[in-house]
Amino acid sequence: SMVVSPIVESLLLTRTGSLRSPYAALSALGLMHAVVNASLMPETLRLENRVRLTDLSWKAFNPFGFLNIYAKGSRELQKLISIVSLQTFLEGKNLSDTGMTWMQEHLKWSIDATRNYIVLYGVACITTSNYLTPYLLKTLPARGFTQFTDLLTAVAYFLRGSAESAAMWLATIPLALPGNNASAALALKSLATDRANAEGFGKGEFSAWSNNMRAVAGATAPVVYGNWYAMSRRRGIPAGSVYFLAAVLGALLPEVLLWH
Repeated sequence: SMVVSPIVESLLLTRTGSLRSPYAALSALGLMHAVVNASLMPETLRLENRVRLTDLSWKAFNPFGFLNIYAKGSRELQKLISIVSLQTFLEGKNLSDTGMTWMQEHLKWSIDATRNYIVLYGVACITTSNYLTPYLLKTLPARGFTQFTDLLTAVAYFLRGSAESAAMWLATIPLALPGNNASAALALKSLATDRANAEGFGKGEFSAWSNNMRAVAGATAPVVYGNWYAMSRRRGIPAGSVYFLAAVLGALLPEVLLWH
């Protein structure tokens, strides 16, 4: 999707001249995806273990149910889930608006240049996820993998924000790839799940709470980055400082927690 979507979006924009056309196409694709999932994906939960909708309580819909981790979980579990949640501040969707603004306003890239970059970066991400990331997970311990990817990501973002230069932006890509899209959290995420199961949390329950925390990060990060960027432009602070902030929140702060 990272490779094909920018090409399709660019074609739609070129042919229709409307900014709404890519959103309409994405909406249609999302609807088709929902229909395919509903019709083809089998239910794996045994019939006797299923809960009727009428038996659900309002607690099941509480978006802040993840606070039970901090109320009932061990200190180790709380630390793991906090680190993983902070690392999701660097997920691609959370930095997408910042990246697009940077490319247009500071790197002065055209729509075509931005599209080409996204396509090539998507290919690089796929290659990294298929080859480099599994190799690192296999050869490094969980702490070593996390530290390696966090520190590389932090260096990449500090360099990226230090200069409004396309050359600098492109030069930081190899540093950012090992931890791209919050993949720095992969090792600790697995440990957190195992720990939660050992402490009596249900697999589905803990998975839902983890996704809730990820959603909180996803709702918070773009607001934080957007307001920081706007403030920096108003007050004459270097605009690249937004990447310094991202490095601190999503890479350095998790490392502080990891070592304490």
